[in-house]
Formats: sequence, C-alpha cells, structure tokens
Amino acid sequence: MHGRDSRLMRNLRDILWMFAPFFLLLLLGRLALLALYPDDFAHLDAWARLRAMLLGALHFDTSITLIALALPAWLHLLAFGWSERLAWRRFLLGWSELWLVVFAFADIADIVYFGFVHRHLGQEMMAALKSDPDLIRAIALQSYGWLLATFIAGAAALAVAAFWLGRRMRPREPMRGPSWRLRLAVGALALGLAVLGIRGSAVSKPIQPVYAFENATIAGGYLELNGPFCAFHAMHGPTPVRAAFMPDAEAARLVRASLASPREHFVDARHVLLRHREALRHPATPPNIVVILLESWDALHVDIARQLDGLKPYGVTPNFDRLAKRGLYLASFYANGQRSIDAITALLTGVPPQPGQPYLGEGLELNRFTWLGRMAKARGYATIMMQGSKRASFYLDKIAPLAGFDRYLGAEDLIPTLHPDAPRPTWSGWDLDLMETAHRAFARLPRPFLGFVFTVSTHTPFDLPDPRWRVFPPDSEDHKLLNAMRYSDWVLGRFFDEARKAGYMDNTIFVLVGDHYSGLGQPRDLRDQHHIPALILGPGVKPRISREPASQADIIPTLMDLAGWSGEHATLGQSIIEPGLARGVFLRRDNLVGRVERGGFLMHDLKRVVYYRGEPGARAPMERKLLAAVQVLNQALRANTLLPPGAARADR
Repeated sequence: MHGRDSRLMRNLRDILWMFAPFFLLLLLGRLALLALYPDDFAHLDAWARLRAMLLGALHFDTSITLIALALPAWLHLLAFGWSERLAWRRFLLGWSELWLVVFAFADIADIVYFGFVHRHLGQEMMAALKSDPDLIRAIALQSYGWLLATFIAGAAALAVAAFWLGRRMRPREPMRGPSWRLRLAVGALALGLAVLGIRGSAVSKPIQPVYAFENATIAGGYLELNGPFCAFHAMHGPTPVRAAFMPDAEAARLVRASLASPREHFVDARHVLLRHREALRHPATPPNIVVILLESWDALHVDIARQLDGLKPYGVTPNFDRLAKRGLYLASFYANGQRSIDAITALLTGVPPQPGQPYLGEGLELNRFTWLGRMAKARGYATIMMQGSKRASFYLDKIAPLAGFDRYLGAEDLIPTLHPDAPRPTWSGWDLDLMETAHRAFARLPRPFLGFVFTVSTHTPFDLPDPRWRVFPPDSEDHKLLNAMRYSDWVLGRFFDEARKAGYMDNTIFVLVGDHYSGLGQPRDLRDQHHIPALILGPGVKPRISREPASQADIIPTLMDLAGWSGEHATLGQSIIEPGLARGVFLRRDNLVGRVERGGFLMHDLKRVVYYRGEPGARAPMERKLLAAVQVLNQALRANTLLPPGAARADR
C-alpha cells in the first residue's frame, strides 16, 4: 500500500492498538467489582450493568486514558517521517507499558479500597500516601503481600514482554506521508477530539466523578467510574485534616449527646450519626415542601433581622418581613459555611462542610448521604430542583438526580423573560423568571411535591432589570446589594401571591433561607459573618420568633417533623420545632471551625481556640463538642460510614 495516506493509516492502527489494553484493563476492573462485591450492585439488572459499563468506557475510561496517552498519540498521528523510526516506536511502547502498570496499580488499589468503604478512591487515600507512606507500605506488605507480589510479577512480565516486542521491532517499509493540508486537518481534528474526550463535553465543565450519577442510581454511578480516574481527580482535592482529638468512643458519645432527641434512637455503633426518627404528626394529606435558597441574603441586610438586633432597617425586604409574621422566624440562624455549595450541601444532606473535605460535585458526592430528594421520593413525592444560574453551575445538573430530584432546570430552561426590555445577565436569569417558572411547575406537579429553588439576582454584580427597584444610589457595592434585595423581595411577594391564587400554598411547607453572608455591611464579629435569615411557614407552623441557635443542617430533621415522616437519617442536625433540646450550630470558615450555643460562640483552628465569647465555664465543653463533631464527621466521610452500604438504603 503506497497511497499518500498510507503512513497515516498505519500510524492510526498503531494508536488503536496502543489504547486497546487500557480499555480492556478498566473493563476487567468493573467486572472484578461486580464479582467481588455483588451486594453493592445487586439491584442493577443486566441492562443497567451493561449501560453503566458502556457509559463508563465512553466517558471516564476515555478521559483518563487520553490524559495519559493523548500527546504521544497525537504526535504519532501526524505521521511525520520520524514516526517510522525504531527509537520513536519503542518509546511509544515503553510509554504505554509504564502507564498501563500505573493504571493497573490504581485499579487494583481501588478495588481493594472499595471493599472497605464501598466507594471509589478519594482524596483521603491520596493524602495518606503523601503523609503516611510508611503506614500504607506496612498495610500493603502485611495484609496484601500476596496481591502486591502478584502485581509486581505481572508488571515484570509485562516489562519483559514489552522489551521482547521492542527488540523484535524492525524498520518499516518507507511510505509516503500525508500532504501538509491533510496533516493539518487530521492534527486539528484529533486535537479537538482529544480535548473533548478529556473534558467529557464541549459545553459543560470538565468531567468529574459526579458526572457518573447524572442519569444513574448510586450503584450504577459507582460502576461507571474507574479507579485511575477517581485517583487522578482525588490528587487535586484538599488535604484532609488529622482529626484525632480524643478517643473515638468519647467523640461518638459527645456528638450523640449533643443531638439526642426523645423521638430518635441511634441505630448502631459504627454509623455514629445514623438514627431512626419517629414522626411528630401524621397529617391526613401529606404537605408539599418548597425550599427557597436566597443568594447572599444575610441578617445584616434583612429588615426584620436588623430590627431584632436593634439596628435601623433599610426598608428593602417588606414582603419577607410580612411573611415572617405569618410563620416561624429563626432569629439565630446561621450558615454552616461561606459558599453557596456549602449551603446546598447542608440543606440536601444535613452534613455541614468540613475542613479538608472536597466540595459536593468535586468528590464529596462519592459518599452515601441522607439525600433530601431521595427521602421525599421514597414517600411518594414528585421532586424538582431549579436555579437561576446556568445548568452546570455548582454541578447542580449532576447533583440533582443523585440527590433524588426527578427534574432539574437552570437558567437556560426558564420561561421567556418577563422583563422583555432588560437583557438577561450573561450567566444567569432574572429572579422573576425563575420564580415564575417555579410557580408554574408547582401548580402542575402531582401532589405531594418537593421543590428546591436557588435564586440568583442578589449575586454580584447585582444587576437590576429596571431602575424602579433602585432604592439607593448605586454608588457602592453595599447599596447595589440592597437594591438587588429589594428586587428579589418584590419577586418573593409576587410568587406567594401567585401560590395563594393557585391553591397549593395552604398545604405547602415553605423554607426560606439565605445561603451565606454577603461579604458586605459591617459585621460586629465572626458570628455575624454566618448570621442569615431563615423562615418556615405552612401547615402546623405557628407564627412566632425563635432565638434558639439553628443552621442549614437542621432543615432535614425539621422537615421530617413538619411533613410527618418517620425513618432514618444521618445528619448533624436537630429538628428546629422540637422543644427542650440542647442546641448547637457547627460553622466552618476557611480553615477554622466554630460552634454557636445559647450561651456562647467559639472559633477553633483545630489546634487551639482562636476566638471565644461567652461564660468562662462554657468554653471547655463547647470546644470538646466542636472537636468531637469534626472528628466524627471527618472519619465518617473518610470511611463512608454515614450510612451502611447496601442498594436499598443508598438508593431509596
């Protein structure tokens, strides 16, 4: 064969042979998972397993293999004359063999690790390799010496085979290479496909482990993923903290004592937070639930909160203030973290953000959680999530199905704008369009339903669709935020008017809560930088103001009480409406953690107390409870022991 493209075709065949062993290896890894841990995948039928393996090969195997091989493969595909030289071809063989050994090691380690934590490798294992290599080496030699010896023998055999193949290589018959035009076209196309394969998409964010759960059950997502892909992405995560402040038994006792409720019992010793909660009431008609997460709403800018704190109101939240008089306003409510994704995590899972742990959507989702949406679906609820930002923001398009939401909408899916004279912000929609989309969806959904709505217009740069909401001159960021809040508050008033007219408001529990401190205003202390407004209204909620400390992590057990749900949950929360409990709130701020109680506020850098306000005698017990929570949660997340393994519990 001596055509102009013959060298190109020959090199393309080389590349296919170069990639094939990697896909075969990762397929064998999935088959090993199915064979070794059948209980984890028992509820997946044959089609679900086949689909997971095909999607895994298409997305995750392709991505990680291209990361290892794309550059030399692309150079070889250009089919220059030097690509026929023995030295180059032997280099390709050696490069492929080296990465195949690395992949095999990562896949075997991942399969072994899966047996302990029932999920793939995470950043905690990568950190252990860096911080305690001697310990990892000792475990490998003592417990898995036979497996390590087998792997070394296999790697040696592969090296011998590669050396033998390299020695048997002979000079190739010279062939004419492609023209420069064809080489340029093929090179550009191959480069584009390689980038697409590594990223996983041309329009979304780069592929992460969370992508596996977009259209699959949790078990199906685990089957899609592979060890080398998870290990590679875990290497870029945060370094876990060494959370060992006291004996584990004491930490578990302190945490359980701080969460104890007469209507709950803890299930077993291994799963410290897992407890069964008895229903507070049994409503004849299950109530709908709507959670509205308000972007950048903090207590420093909400009028009712300012008045309760003795500050002059701004006059920008009249509708929220009016609603607060009809429901339970939580005057001492705190954001568990500093970012929107922290709030989303706490609301959807009941687990506050932890130092040294990845964010939801960037590795944390590999753990088993008590997902709010899955709890609702198990009780016959229709579920929907939407946000005013674009679909992929915070990976919510991938998190939503994992969390149990049947339908998900982003800015691209909102109704045609109700502000026809105002261009939409480039990265989001207007709150009016979002809340009108939500209202129309709620009016059509079968009852009961769970809705989760995340607003956006109070995010910087605080754009307004019309100057009529400009209460203050836009001469500072603080004034711009206040103007945006006036607009967002107007939208809330309109939404509740529409909900009342549509008839679903009377049997709906509404939770309105800020996501985090805005970063503006004049906070008096660190506690103010977590203080956010929170309001609950609906059937069974008596109008009042509560000054008991509470946080976003308390919403799941609170909704269980209000909706009449019995069942298990593994959260760091307590029901807000249950009287007589000793309450405390967990905070995370950068590398600090904190605790708020009735009588004090403490911040800690995991070495010492760095800030405390309260009675002198309360400081030591607060510190112990805070450190116990950090220890219990970090160990549970490292070992994936928030919930027990098993398809029924994980996927319900």
